Amino acid sequence: MKQIKFTTMWLFVAAILLCAVLSVEAQDGDAKKFVLQALQQENAGNYAEAVSFYLRALESAPNQASIYNNLGADYVQLKQYDEAISALQKSIAINAKYEKSYYNLGVVYSLTNRTAEAITVLQKVIVLNPQYVKARTQLCEVFMASEQMEEAVGCYRELLPRAAPDYQSRSNYGMALTRTRRLKEAVAVLEETVRLFPNHVEMINNLGTALTQLGRYQEAISVLNQALKIAPRDETARYNLALAQFAGKDKPAALAQYAFLKNSNAALAGQLYKIIYANKVIFAATK
Repeated sequence: MKQIKFTTMWLFVAAILLCAVLSVEAQDGDAKKFVLQALQQENAGNYAEAVSFYLRALESAPNQASIYNNLGADYVQLKQYDEAISALQKSIAINAKYEKSYYNLGVVYSLTNRTAEAITVLQKVIVLNPQYVKARTQLCEVFMASEQMEEAVGCYRELLPRAAPDYQSRSNYGMALTRTRRLKEAVAVLEETVRLFPNHVEMINNLGTALTQLGRYQEAISVLNQALKIAPRDETARYNLALAQFAGKDKPAALAQYAFLKNSNAALAGQLYKIIYANKVIFAATK
């Protein structure tokens, strides 16, 4: 079955089809023919044409939850979200245990900022199938995007033992731990993740941020310099390096980072200037 992957502002903002396999059991010949034509149109990126074929298939097989599921997925590709929601709700009405339609509906609610509904639907998926890792991942992302950090921490604690090592989920978990001031736990998670994914600047940057907030300034400086070896012009890493340097009483080094940012990112430079001359570290930037 097709599934849509929604990714929030913390990750990627997109809606894509992960699979184009449709079950055609119990469908008549016309329905099967129209479904196959719809799949061909999808493979060519012609989602409007695919929608028309799914609608024709439903005329012959009106009680097929799988057709409504795929129809909803194609409506998402066309950014026709109300139509997508209607199609997916019809799929669920036909088959109340059809977890893929619940998942896709949760994705559409996420895309349309209907956060409470997205959470409810995704939690329903997990009740139907506790091992549905994609649904758990999506739920965690919704919590992150809606700034529900305590819920995100709990969600990732449930997710990570069930999932293969995943850079983005671990990064988000570390960020949620940092945001909820579980700093020692955040450092432990982020250090392990950096070992698994050593070349991800965002992850290294987040580790440096957590170390700074924990007061381990020299370690933070070392980590953030590591990020800059990989990406010398990374503005967020330079900003956070300046915060660690300033907190560690090395104001000249912090001002050197300010000089760099002044020429590349005036907004971050302005924030850094205010922090340095207010004589306190107010916050650290994250990606």
